[in-house]
Amino acid sequence: MDRLRTKYLILAFMAIFHLFSIFLPPDANNIYLLIIRPLVYITGLVVFLSLKLHHDTTELKGYDSIILAICSAIIYYFALFICILIFGAGANATTPSFNVWLNNIWVYVPFVIAQEYFRVYLVKTSKQYTFNQRAVLYSVIVVVFTFIRAETLSSFIGYATQQRVDYIITSVMPNLILNIILIPIASYSVPLGCIILNIIFTLTSILSPILPNVKRILWAIVIYLSLFVIYFLYNKFLFTPRIMRRKSRARRHGMRWEVKHPIRSSVISLSIILLVVLFATKSLPYFPAAVASNSMKPAISRGALVFIKKINPKKIEGYVQVGDVIDYSKGKTEVIHRVIEITGNENGETLYITKGDNNPKADTEPVTKDKILGIASAHIPLIGYPTIMLQQF
Repeated sequence: MDRLRTKYLILAFMAIFHLFSIFLPPDANNIYLLIIRPLVYITGLVVFLSLKLHHDTTELKGYDSIILAICSAIIYYFALFICILIFGAGANATTPSFNVWLNNIWVYVPFVIAQEYFRVYLVKTSKQYTFNQRAVLYSVIVVVFTFIRAETLSSFIGYATQQRVDYIITSVMPNLILNIILIPIASYSVPLGCIILNIIFTLTSILSPILPNVKRILWAIVIYLSLFVIYFLYNKFLFTPRIMRRKSRARRHGMRWEVKHPIRSSVISLSIILLVVLFATKSLPYFPAAVASNSMKPAISRGALVFIKKINPKKIEGYVQVGDVIDYSKGKTEVIHRVIEITGNENGETLYITKGDNNPKADTEPVTKDKILGIASAHIPLIGYPTIMLQQF
C-alpha cells in the first residue's frame, strides 16, 4: 500500500507542477516552458534511473513492442502522406525556423521521454494490486497525463466557447485516447516503445516542417482512426500472444487463469469515446445543445441537454412545421425556440416566426431557413449544466 501511495504522490506532483503554470504571467510562463520544466523532468529522469526503479520494468526484452511502435509510426505517417496528396501541404506555423524547431525539441522531447519512463514504471509495478486498485490507478494516470499535455491550458481560460470545444476535440481528446491506449501497451512494452508512440502522435504537429492543408477537426479524425488501427495492431501481435502465453504457463502449473480486464472492454471504451466525439462535433445526424435559459419552460428548462436532428437545407421548407422546436443560429449563439408562424417576404423567401414558450412576445427577428440548424427531437433535464458553466467561465 505504501508503494501505491508513492505512485499517487508522483502523479499528484506532476499535476500540481503543471497546474502551477496556469497562474504564471506570459513572461514567467515562457521561462517555465523553456527552462524550468525541461530541467525538472531531466532531473527526475536521472534520479529515476539512478535509483534503478526502472529495473522493475525489465520483464520483457521489448523488441517486439519496439517493432510494433515503428510499424505504428509508418501507419501514422502514411495517413499523413495520403492527406498531403489529397489536400496539399502547407508550412507548419509552430516551426517557422530551424531555431524554433530546436527549441521545440528541447521543450518537449525530455518531457515525453520522462513521462513514458514514469508511465511504464507506474503500470508494470501495479500488477500485484487488486483489480479495483489498478482501475483507479490507471484512470488517474490517464487523467493526469492528458492534463499535463494541455500546453495551452492557460490560454484555454480565455477562449470563446467554440474555441474551447475545438481545442477539446482536436487536442484534448486525441491525447486522452492515446493515453488510454498506452496503458495496456505500457503493461507489455518497454519505455522506448511508448516513447516512439508518444512522439509520433503528440510531437508531429509541433516538429514537422509541413502539415496537410486540412481543418483541425478533420486532422483530429485522421488521428482517431490511426489510433484505432494501431490499437488493433497491438492487440493482434502483442496483447493477445502475451495473454495466451501467460494462460499456458498457468495451466502447466495447475493454476486457474482469468483475464480480469479483457482487451475487448478497452475497445468498447474507445468506441464509445469516438461516438461521443462525433456526436459533440455535429458529425452525426443528431447533435447536442444545452439550454441556457428558461425561455422554453415548462417544455424545456434551463440546464437541459437537447438532441437536435439535422435537416437537409434543401428540405427545410415543408419539413419544419408550426409547433416544431428548432435550433437556429443568431450571431455567435444558438437559440432553441418554437415556431409559431411561417410566412414570407416580398422576395419570396420563407420566414419562420419563433417564440420561447415562457416569453410574453415572439422573437423580434424572423428566422431564415439558412439559419436553421435542426429540430429538437428529445431532451434530458439538468445534464447540460456543465456545458453552460463552461460557457460562462
